[in-house]
Amino acid sequence: MNEHLQLTDYYIDKYLNNNINKTIRECLNIIEEHQADYLTYFKLGFAYFMQGKQDVAIKYFDKSIDLKNDFIHSYYFRGYAFLKIDINDSIENFLKALDLSPNEPLVLFYLGVAYEHKDIQKAIEYYTKCINTNFEMVIDAYYWRAKCYFEIKDYKSAIQDLNYVINLNPKYDDALILRGNSYIYGDIDINKGLNDYELVVNLNIEEYILKALHEILSFSNDFKRTLEYCNIAIEKNKTTNMEIYAFRSAMYNALQEYDKALQDADKALENDSNDVYYLMNKAESLVGLKEYDNAIELLSKAIKIEPKHCGVLQVLSMAYINKKDFEKALKCMDKSLNICDCCAEHYIIRGYIEMQMEKFEDAIKDFEVVINSEFQTNQSAQEQLSAFINHSISNFKLNNIDNAIFDIEKSIELINDSTLKEDLEKLKENLSNKSANTEELYEKIVENYFSL
Repeated sequence: MNEHLQLTDYYIDKYLNNNINKTIRECLNIIEEHQADYLTYFKLGFAYFMQGKQDVAIKYFDKSIDLKNDFIHSYYFRGYAFLKIDINDSIENFLKALDLSPNEPLVLFYLGVAYEHKDIQKAIEYYTKCINTNFEMVIDAYYWRAKCYFEIKDYKSAIQDLNYVINLNPKYDDALILRGNSYIYGDIDINKGLNDYELVVNLNIEEYILKALHEILSFSNDFKRTLEYCNIAIEKNKTTNMEIYAFRSAMYNALQEYDKALQDADKALENDSNDVYYLMNKAESLVGLKEYDNAIELLSKAIKIEPKHCGVLQVLSMAYINKKDFEKALKCMDKSLNICDCCAEHYIIRGYIEMQMEKFEDAIKDFEVVINSEFQTNQSAQEQLSAFINHSISNFKLNNIDNAIFDIEKSIELINDSTLKEDLEKLKENLSNKSANTEELYEKIVENYFSL
């Protein structure tokens, strides 16, 4: 008997009588009385399946299949139960179910799910077959097929599938985020990608708001634009999501609006006074307001909670830099880089500290890490420029004039700002002529464009 598979709600009504524990008791009594048939074992397996007890469920699905080997439901749910246990067994069961009903959409769909862990092209094949059945779950098959396309970097096919999904459901949050990523990672249209992230914020899909805000920042590198959408998110989530206040606090800090940053950080800390990220944001605003000792006190608390938090160590280092306590600042950055050596900014900060301590050879080594390497968190153009400028200063201090000139030439190649380019051209000329005011020009450029 090859019954057409229905959705899980149907099974709850048909086999569980909306009471899983009662169904288990009844089925166990029937088994104890030696009157169980294949359906009794299936119902018992399904009841345990609904409780998340996959191992027990599989045992009873086995018994159901022993008594009736053409009951598609037992193969289907045994395959489902195996999904998080053994992918090969899961696929085997779904394929047996498919033999019993070759165009069964749910089986085709979950074969796609199972094959995603093993063979992405097979997964696409089964999602496509599911789509061709015009089943009611077809929107999910389109979305999951889009995920496969994204994984193999076929971004145009992913976008095509996601367009279908979003046309049917404009508030499909996962689809909006994935389409945004496809537009951007596929280098297709960064503005369309940002529009998808911004739509998530405007729709107030709370689980995804922070992810969307992070994506807007990382791809636009625009603090003001991100702040605008923080404000939208907060207006829609006035008291429900303190992390948005913390994120906005970070945006205000980046824009040097420290009073506003402090207000948001305090609001977040009202919800959790021991959250390290919240403490770090408040400390950063206090550094900006020149309350260095208060900042250090907060950061010391954060370090006790999470001793290996590189962000906290960075802000603590900045507080010590502003207090001119370069020994302590250097210890912070040494510790940070021992924990994680993949952040360009941390090498730049340590190099800056070493310059203040007149350890120019050490500073040059740190700046060269940035200049010559690609990081997991790839350096921004600003970080690359900062490394070249400070590398040039260090070479100048060591009287390596040719190297200092070379650094300025590389800097000029990287910039579009006409005023900065003019200042750098003048600096190059001064270096070549060994002009007396070269050091003053370095200081002017650093203060205007590259100060920490």
